[in-house]
Amino acid sequence: MRYLYDAHQGVTKTRENAASLVWRPGLSHDIDEMVRNCNLCSKYRKKTIEPMRGTAFPKRPWSRVGADFFNHKGHMYLLVIDYFSRDVEICLVSKSVNTSETVLKMKKVFSRHGICDTLFSDNGPQFDSDEFKQFLTQWGCEHITSSPGYAQSNGEAERAVQTVKSILNKCDDEYLALLNYRNTPLHNGYSPAQLSMGRKLRTRIPCHPDELLPKLPDYVSLQKREIIYRERISRNYDRKHRVVEGEQLSPGDKVWIPDQQTEGTVVRMHSAPRSVLIQTPKSTVRRNRRMARGLLPPTSSQNMQPQSKCIAVPTELTALPEGPGPVESSLGEHVPTVLNEQPETLSEPRRSERMRRPPRRYVEEY
Repeated sequence: MRYLYDAHQGVTKTRENAASLVWRPGLSHDIDEMVRNCNLCSKYRKKTIEPMRGTAFPKRPWSRVGADFFNHKGHMYLLVIDYFSRDVEICLVSKSVNTSETVLKMKKVFSRHGICDTLFSDNGPQFDSDEFKQFLTQWGCEHITSSPGYAQSNGEAERAVQTVKSILNKCDDEYLALLNYRNTPLHNGYSPAQLSMGRKLRTRIPCHPDELLPKLPDYVSLQKREIIYRERISRNYDRKHRVVEGEQLSPGDKVWIPDQQTEGTVVRMHSAPRSVLIQTPKSTVRRNRRMARGLLPPTSSQNMQPQSKCIAVPTELTALPEGPGPVESSLGEHVPTVLNEQPETLSEPRRSERMRRPPRRYVEEY
């Protein structure tokens, strides 16, 4: 049966190939098992999309923030976004930005809005250095990084970068554009300025002076709106992408790392959800389980061939019998109706393995 899978075309194509050549009870199930146990196909299969796992809505402004770098028209910027208000801070940095400059810009942001409880970022050299970690420890801030090669886990900052770059591309005065962004209401009815500073900002649009007075939002109503909004977004995302739960990896499992084109062994689970530490021939790397492909032990490939044999169906059959019994072909040979060399004392087959007649396309018309 392994000859049917020489091209590694997957379950559907292998079944279609088998349907035109061979047949026996349980063949479709065995093909499915053979494809599932193929390590070569496991290395090159498409990434599965897992259910969305969003972060909880913070209880106060600038408690949880995200940070990321982006390039715009040859200039490097550091973006910091608040998960509560969606208020952003943009700092111009040098092209060869280093850790010391990153620490200085983060201090300026914290001096205006207060020290955050949790900072999310990627694993860039500026965020992963000992100097930056020491700075966050001294200032009492927890640091969480995304899995390498999986920017989706830092989605709030990545989405903010797209929004800000779109604004900067369309506007000549970037400061005026950011002012209007901060004063525009969000889906919850409040603007980033209202959620972050407790007041509306004065823009070039005329408004009554009383509108600019400080006024705190209704946090109970805001919390309910955010929960409903996030549940709807998560539900729509899961339905649109037909998500499935990812492969469960355990310490000792063999995996294939596509971005490095190498195999590795899972060492242990990472503290971040869906992340694992993998030992490769060169080093230990961290990956989201979506970025790794589980491999089977070499001994499992020995069970890919079933005990029963497939018998080719001659195309010279002259008639299809109405009931069980041998059929005489034009070559004078007898072909059994049941193409299976198993003893007749077998137990009752499953529904998917019940005996059936060969397809009519094998039989010539009278």
